Amino acid sequence: MRLSEKEETQKAVSRPLFLAAGETGPGLLRRKNEDSFCLVRSRCGRKLFAVVADGIGGNGRGEIASFICCSQLAGAFLDEETRLDTAEAAADFLGRTLKSVNRHIWQRNYIGRYRRPMGTTVNCCVFLPDGLVMANAGDSRLYECRPGADVRIISSDHSFENIRCTLGIGGHCVVPDNAIYRAAGVRRNIEFELAAFPRVPGAKYLLCSDGMYRTLTCDRIQAALRRAETPRSALNEFMRASLIGGGADNITGIVVFVSGEKS
Repeated sequence: MRLSEKEETQKAVSRPLFLAAGETGPGLLRRKNEDSFCLVRSRCGRKLFAVVADGIGGNGRGEIASFICCSQLAGAFLDEETRLDTAEAAADFLGRTLKSVNRHIWQRNYIGRYRRPMGTTVNCCVFLPDGLVMANAGDSRLYECRPGADVRIISSDHSFENIRCTLGIGGHCVVPDNAIYRAAGVRRNIEFELAAFPRVPGAKYLLCSDGMYRTLTCDRIQAALRRAETPRSALNEFMRASLIGGGADNITGIVVFVSGEKS
């Protein structure tokens, strides 16, 4: 029996444009997990919000910073998701909310007068029916794998390692590779990287902390995303490979599949 035009519309609206899975774990050597993540789907199923946060700071307070970051971002998205209909609206939402998150964590550091202030990396993405808007601070990454194209990193690493690679600086350096120069909460005011990308039907994305991508090559990420039938199966492979690779750091990842149908 053929569906009526109204039923066809209702069926299309109810079908999610994005499938996603997320997971975090302490790894094999860390006693605590200072990473956090959140996945929030809009009520209509046509928008998705994904966040990966990797906490930093002494005495385990990094886990507090990453939790604050994810919980405040998730709550703000639920409050405003009906108004996020354009890339401009999503970028404004991310800019405002991340400034609030940064201020909240910075104030806790100021009041506590911590010798080593807590902070967190953050990579967050609003997936819309016609595009993707990303905000980033630190070295958590966003990978994109489009149909028929090689996987690519579409976020920037705000790390001293990245600066050395960009400038071609080699040799011994007192600053460790995983040291970052931008993170939420460490300074009163910081700049977040904001970028918008078009929606690509059939594209697949990986958001992850450095504890995951440092054990994976781009070829490995690309192969896993291409053969995976579900986000969960791809994520399972990434988590397993990170543990086999040593599990020296906390491990967090989110995999998002974009529907192949037109929006």
